[in-house]
Amino acid sequence: MKFKDLLNLNDHYLYIQDIKEYGQNTLELIVEFHYMFPKTRENKLFSQIYKDDEKPVVKITFDFYIAYSVLNESYVVQDRYEKYKGAFFRLYKKSRYLDYISLGTIATSDYPGPFKHYGICALDHIIDVVSVEEPIIEVIQNT
Repeated sequence: MKFKDLLNLNDHYLYIQDIKEYGQNTLELIVEFHYMFPKTRENKLFSQIYKDDEKPVVKITFDFYIAYSVLNESYVVQDRYEKYKGAFFRLYKKSRYLDYISLGTIATSDYPGPFKHYGICALDHIIDVVSVEEPIIEVIQNT
């Protein structure tokens, strides 16, 4: 499975089960798929969100990254400036984070090489990763 295969998934919410950094500049994310159960007469205020046991749990590994950030989803602003493909999994063409990397680091397309901005918009977490390598996607739990 490739990251581009995840770009069209928009019928489920994502939940980050684990965020782990190990080795030298390696990032690992464990992602679950969740769905929203509609409001009921008994539960008039909130919809319930449940893990979808029919969807796999996936591990996303960036073997090398230039930078990554984790934001609380409650503080993220929608920005029309940003251009990307995808919904909950995103591949950015233009973003404030790419601008920051260009202005605040020495990373260029020459060194360490052409890089991309990957985004994962989950319940509770927004994760942005800039990397020269596409992440490795593995199914770690099938139903």
